[in-house]
Amino acid sequence: MSRIFSSAEPGPQLTWTAMKFTLSPKVAKTTNAIHRMIRTLARWWARRRYIFKQEFEAALEDLQAALSAQRAKEKRDLAAQLRKESDDMETRVKQMAEMEEKGFWLCDDGHEIPVSEGETRHKEQDEERIVHDVRQSCSQCGKEAKLIKRSDMTGQEQYESDKGRKEVETMIAEKRKLAEQHDTDAKGGDDTEKHFRRQAASSREVADRLRKL
Repeated sequence: MSRIFSSAEPGPQLTWTAMKFTLSPKVAKTTNAIHRMIRTLARWWARRRYIFKQEFEAALEDLQAALSAQRAKEKRDLAAQLRKESDDMETRVKQMAEMEEKGFWLCDDGHEIPVSEGETRHKEQDEERIVHDVRQSCSQCGKEAKLIKRSDMTGQEQYESDKGRKEVETMIAEKRKLAEQHDTDAKGGDDTEKHFRRQAASSREVADRLRKL
């Protein structure tokens, strides 16, 4: 008689086949559960990575904004310094022009002493004028000082004086122009800072939205 019609115990092959068909639905269910868990973990990790990426970009943009603000401040400080130097030079030019007209003593060390009110005076043909010695000692250092006065200058001396003043005026104009350029650069730095601040805020907004997903 064939074994299949026998009432004897089933063979190992039949037992394994029966178990195989019995366990397959459980394995499939477990596999699906594992897949769902993997997807959940992947989504969780992807969201965390995306949030970190947005926060990282926001931090970089904050740093770029801070650097732009720093450069803008430096440019603005340079512009202020140049304007101060220009103002001081202009004041000095006007001061020297007045001193040349009135006369002053200049020693080898650069000390400038205005002509005193006690200089010798006398009248000629009913007109009052001041008579000076061309040299005297400096009241500050004791060295010999020379009288500088425009009316006593030679034509060449007046030319050199005017030339020096024009050179200084040219320098003043260049400093003011450079100060304006620094102001323009500072304005550009301010705009760049605002741009990066907006970018940082946008990145953080995306990160906050991701946290709510």
